[in-house]
Amino acid sequence: DNVVAPGMRIFLDVTFTPSAQHLITGPTYTTLVLWPEGGSKIDVNVRASQPEPIPSLPEIFDVGPCLVGDYVDVNVSIRNTGTGSGKYVLIPEREYSPNQEIFFDNKDSRMPGHDGNGWSFSYSGPFLVSPRRFFLGTTTGGGASHANANAITVNAKFSP
Repeated sequence: DNVVAPGMRIFLDVTFTPSAQHLITGPTYTTLVLWPEGGSKIDVNVRASQPEPIPSLPEIFDVGPCLVGDYVDVNVSIRNTGTGSGKYVLIPEREYSPNQEIFFDNKDSRMPGHDGNGWSFSYSGPFLVSPRRFFLGTTTGGGASHANANAITVNAKFSP
């Protein structure tokens, strides 16, 4: 029996285990209830958070001028400057809806912007951007193919 005498204290271990299947941004909260024998319940509020990714990218993907019928390719580096890792989907604003389920894996292979071979892209008018989905880890080096790369090169193609 764990008995705590008056004036004494007990320490409880609370473990927070975020899952890769559930994207948690910002803090998450729960309430534990301490119910003493013969007394009134006591609510214990618990707050936990995981390190967050912070993508660093240019404000504008400037592809420069281009003649009609030609195209310009520009590579843009997106780097994670945060302490956590994360999955991202890069889509045109017209495709975004706060109520829409965004698939961070290749589950939306029937959606526009998927070539059926696992390579995905986003397009908006004369712009084509790839990859559509990517992961930013927290370690340095490794390039886009490295599972924990903290940077990726995104290609923007402009074809008026």
